[in-house]
Amino acid sequence: RQDAASFDELADALTSKKVKDRSIPLKALHALLCRQVATEELANWTVTLSSALWSCVKKADAACKSMALGCLTMLVVTAADDVGMLEECRDKCREMLKPSALGSGSKAAIAAAAATLLSVCSVLLRDPIEVSADGGVIRAALATLGAKANDTTAAVPVAIMGRSFCLLAASLPAKTICQDAGPPLDCLVPLLESEDTGVRSAAAECVATLYDAHYRMHPPAAPADDSLEAISMPVRPQADTVFDSHYDAVVEIVSDWMSDSCKRRAKEDRRITRKLMRDILAVVEGRGIEETKITVGHVELRQTGWLDHARLAGWRSALGPGLFTHLAENPAVKGMVGVWNTADKTVVELGSETEKRRAAARRKERRQAEDARHAGMEEFDDM
Repeated sequence: RQDAASFDELADALTSKKVKDRSIPLKALHALLCRQVATEELANWTVTLSSALWSCVKKADAACKSMALGCLTMLVVTAADDVGMLEECRDKCREMLKPSALGSGSKAAIAAAAATLLSVCSVLLRDPIEVSADGGVIRAALATLGAKANDTTAAVPVAIMGRSFCLLAASLPAKTICQDAGPPLDCLVPLLESEDTGVRSAAAECVATLYDAHYRMHPPAAPADDSLEAISMPVRPQADTVFDSHYDAVVEIVSDWMSDSCKRRAKEDRRITRKLMRDILAVVEGRGIEETKITVGHVELRQTGWLDHARLAGWRSALGPGLFTHLAENPAVKGMVGVWNTADKTVVELGSETEKRRAAARRKERRQAEDARHAGMEEFDDM
């Protein structure tokens, strides 16, 4: 009932002419949808909220347009069974991503939000032909914005759009991806040298997704023996392909980022870049990445290859803070990301006896570590 009341108030705020600043109700609606799953109350308000949000996209200022598209993304994921709404949003986003509608600055941010909504709608509709067509739409928009990647206003939109393309590519058969991989590689490879960490990471993930599809289509020859040297030996893509023509440039750029030690970049950025680029290089060289288990919120995921990583990165970019709720409770997202197990974790309330015991244990561990450190220093002084 509280959610129904909130939806009623927010819908009125979004459509009322008396409200001049719609960013406040948009932020409140996005926060509400991030922790919301499909319920009867939401189903009753889906059409009203969708209409109000598209009205904001049409009439509001640029910042509110991007926020409204973000709310629509959360809404279609929450109501993933509403095929009519998914098709409507997909068709409108295609219009927004036409070359004539693209531009720099605020237009780039709106296009990136539209690309995210388009990729999510396309994946949820599960039509391979339409997914391929939408991938072409986003690829063309990415190529247009890619020329402006060094522009600070275009950096974040390029990163967001790159992850949207990655989400679509990870949901397509390998043969479909490899048939038209030239244009995306032509615009993505130069972005690997971008100074912006988000742009660089998104471009690298897209490039790795394309190379992974190529190696799934044309598996490399088995190593001569089981030695570590033979297993880690890089391979090249098939000759006379677009993957082979870009191979040397991609390996050189990625290798440079793996050894990056530029002090003017934050240490955390360098650490994240080096870890990601090691995986990227392994995929581009045909060695692949090892199977891993990761925990997102209360959910355990098993990633058996690069596609699982790319798919999760695309959903993380699309859902943001709502990823935790939808991974745990939304069957549509769980089925696509590949949830392996839902961990049974007890939520400890602040001020409870359990929380106090854990805090006391942490203080004891810190004291013991401090005592051990001082004991070691005294021993060194005696020497």
